[in-house]
Amino acid sequence: MEFLAGDPEDREDPSIIYFGYDLAWDADEERIQEAARITREAGVWNVPTNTLLVNVFSPDYTPEEMNQWPGMEFIPENTRNGWVNFVSQLRAGDDYDEEQARRFLELRNKLTLALHEEGAGLMLGADAPQIFNPPGYSAHRELALLVEAGLTPFEALKTGSVNVGVYLDEEDRTGKVAPGFRADLIMLTSNPLESIPFHDKIEGVMIEGRFYDSAALEELRDKVRRALDRL
Repeated sequence: MEFLAGDPEDREDPSIIYFGYDLAWDADEERIQEAARITREAGVWNVPTNTLLVNVFSPDYTPEEMNQWPGMEFIPENTRNGWVNFVSQLRAGDDYDEEQARRFLELRNKLTLALHEEGAGLMLGADAPQIFNPPGYSAHRELALLVEAGLTPFEALKTGSVNVGVYLDEEDRTGKVAPGFRADLIMLTSNPLESIPFHDKIEGVMIEGRFYDSAALEELRDKVRRALDRL
């Protein structure tokens, strides 16, 4: 966002720049392609974590609504309350503006798509556990936001599979379903190309040679619930 906003000597920056939100009206869309090109040429990989900024800024989701999202029941109550208070106070402050927030998130989507189209590597991540980002569930939301930004579902899924293998220089043994590759798999009851997010369609998980069916997964979730009850 700072790059899109141009020479800092030509503007007066606010005292706090929250991921560039404060620069949304100064950003020049014409520089997005150049930013993507420079990023690719530098060999920099990117994890957008758009879900974090959507959770903080999007006026389409209230803190109370986000507090009821799938997976939030596995976050300690005091943590959830802290997230509600943080977002509520930020949006109630003088620096928050709904239209500026929408513009900021729109620019992030355009940046994400430009990076992808330019060939600057994208990988999946949600900075969990962060603001309304329970681990696992938030990765599914991030996939949906990648699609919202313009990636196809297949391209979005590659950010958490094929692309990771390329980044780790392990593309000959991870990131694909193929003979000789590491068999870490998610078994779904629906086509993931048609059902992102798919947190409620997981039938089983294979990891390190052990298969966890839906009953075993629910048992693991129950352990988390019991641990939370003891807090």
